[in-house]
This record gives sequence, C-alpha cells and structure tokens, in this order.
Amino acid sequence: LRGTVLVGTPSKCIVELEMIDVHEVKEYSPKSFFLNTGAPHLVIFVEKLKDDDVLEQGKFWRHHPSFHGGTNVNFVQGNWGRSAIPEGVDLFVRTFERGVEDETYACGTGVTASAIAFHKLFQRNLYPSGTVSTRVQTIGDILDVKFDYNGEDEYSNIKLKGPATYVFTCEIEI
Repeated sequence: LRGTVLVGTPSKCIVELEMIDVHEVKEYSPKSFFLNTGAPHLVIFVEKLKDDDVLEQGKFWRHHPSFHGGTNVNFVQGNWGRSAIPEGVDLFVRTFERGVEDETYACGTGVTASAIAFHKLFQRNLYPSGTVSTRVQTIGDILDVKFDYNGEDEYSNIKLKGPATYVFTCEIEI
C-alpha cells in the first residue's frame, strides 16, 4: 500500500491509499461475493443490519470451511431508499475482522471489497466500464472508494480515501 496525506496534520489527516488491483470477484451466493483486496473478504448484502448479524454471522463465516485460512466478513446495507443511511452515502458496511475476532470500526480492505462487490451486483449495467466512485459509511467514519473497471471483472487503480489519526509511537529494544 502507498498513501498520500491530502490535508491535515500528521496527527489527524485525510489520506488516500493506493490499494492492490482485484482480478477476480467470486460469486459465493446470489447476494454474497468473495474477493481479496489485500486481505480475503466475504461480502454479504443484507436488507437491514442488526447487531447479531455482525457478531454471530461474522463468527460463523469467518471460520467456514469454504474459506481456507479464514476470511474477514463484511455485512453491507445499501441505500435502497428506505434505509437510515445518510444522503450521499451509497453503502453502510460493518466488518467482522479475522485476527481481531470481533467487529472493527472501519476496515479499509473491507470497505474496498464492499464497494467492488456493490459494483458487481448492482452497478455493472450502469457503469459497464470506466471510473466508479462509491461513498461508504462505517461505524467509524465515511470513506470513499474509487476504481477503474475494464468491463471484464478487472478492477484497477483502486483508491481508498478517508480520515486517519496517529495513535501512538513506540520503540522496542531487542
């Protein structure tokens, strides 16, 4: 990953990260997809997110035998016109993250995977090729994903933009 600080101070800023290209988006079921955006993600589209969706279903799918080595799990609610998602936001994403073994406030690779899966499921006819932008709400903040789509399941020039906060520094003597 490469990143650029767009605005702010080193302790609190807006950054834009260059994510890896995605060459394959596998349909797992009619409303779920598996892809790797730097980490493996199962993206599941739901009508309405509930607390138990993330924790109970996240644990189930994270360790599912279909995903050797485990996977992160993203639950995605779209702005279908009847949801409580803020205006101007396309998706609300909640992520159960492997390693953490719980929900995280924002997962960059998960937000990216969700935006790409959203394009594959709902936007390919609207944007059959070219540059696509998606605004994503997480529990932590709003992030923007932008990518180029070649019309053949290839996603490149992927950028993730959002706030970053410097938390701490330390030195370990070995």
